[in-house]
Amino acid sequence: FAVAGDTRLRSLEKDDVAAASTVYQNGSMFGSISGAILASGGGGISGAHLVAEDSSGAPASSTLSHADGTFSIQGLPQGSYTVYAEPLDGPVVGHNLSLGISGQKIDTGFGTTFFGGASNPTSVFVNTGSNTSLGTITARAQTTMRLSSSSPSAVHPGDTTTITASGAGLDSQDTPSITGSGFTITSSAVSAGSVSLTVSVGSNALTGLHSIHVVRLSGDARVLTGAVEVRNAAPSLSAISPTSGTPGTPITLTGKNLGSGGTAILGSGIVESPSATGTTASFACPTVDSGTYDVTFQNADGQFAAIKKAFTVTGGSSPSAPSGGNSPPPAITPSAFANNPTPAPTAPAQSAPSSVPMGGGGGGGGGSSCELEPAPVPASTLAPLAALALALCLARFGRARTISS
Repeated sequence: FAVAGDTRLRSLEKDDVAAASTVYQNGSMFGSISGAILASGGGGISGAHLVAEDSSGAPASSTLSHADGTFSIQGLPQGSYTVYAEPLDGPVVGHNLSLGISGQKIDTGFGTTFFGGASNPTSVFVNTGSNTSLGTITARAQTTMRLSSSSPSAVHPGDTTTITASGAGLDSQDTPSITGSGFTITSSAVSAGSVSLTVSVGSNALTGLHSIHVVRLSGDARVLTGAVEVRNAAPSLSAISPTSGTPGTPITLTGKNLGSGGTAILGSGIVESPSATGTTASFACPTVDSGTYDVTFQNADGQFAAIKKAFTVTGGSSPSAPSGGNSPPPAITPSAFANNPTPAPTAPAQSAPSSVPMGGGGGGGGGSSCELEPAPVPASTLAPLAALALALCLARFGRARTISS
């Protein structure tokens, strides 16, 4: 699932790393956390969403429990984690996940349960190449507490803003928080249907996903997993120098938030990691056909900006015209994908401002509906893989577009 106009699926995040390392296992790089989640009356809970939050407060990996309640959260780098089990009773529900292969049953008749308790969860340490067992965890009873969405979904270091999460069954005495260092909560309020947190986002706030926790004095709790993303400000472009040249000509882009590790795109030419200082990015004109092209700069997190018809390449090879005498279609740049997950037929040119920021919409941090298919893997192993990527995406955005790949 993805939201039209989003750019965040372009960068690999912790859930992507965890999923890939679970399918293609390398025991020397990652560890795992295992255990069993049982109902208070006994018996395993099937399809509970087990989440491991790392020491920065970011959800790092998750899994679904098996029919007998056993689980294994894999793909975890060495470090300390907080673990909780939550029912998939909204905003993510069972039919949002690809469960056809495993026939996984999703039980939701329990309450969000933290290992060690919601008020003071027990820190779980994971060593590289080994498993940490939590033993048996007894789930809390089901409650009416719900968290369904949050706004805004993304904040930047240095922001001061009010984050509002909608829900139900909440109480004014509940205590809300947002995970991770770098946040200073200046005020908060909880009503039956919403939670609001006025926060200052410090310059030291780590980029990535953070969750909203609401804890009740009774020990009941609710989590909106991956509710808010801290992301750097989107790049913008104001000038390019020179505006023409042959392949190999040094080009300098001027703008803001041009980060290291980004990508410059000129026509069909892609330049990885151009020299970037924040306000400038320099690279050599790639080898492309003669013609006039858009120039795009994309940061490592997928946000990008483009200057339309910015650079004319001279001295390159001449593009050959296809039969019928039509000009070849223009090269595809990130801006062509801003609102279309697959390339569309070439449309008539439209006027546009000289510099177009393309930061992407408030889309999901999860994965698409692709299924990884390595050598045959037992169905019980495949079932959990879809959980975190889709959960993090759908937990924040109710309206999504399915992408088949």
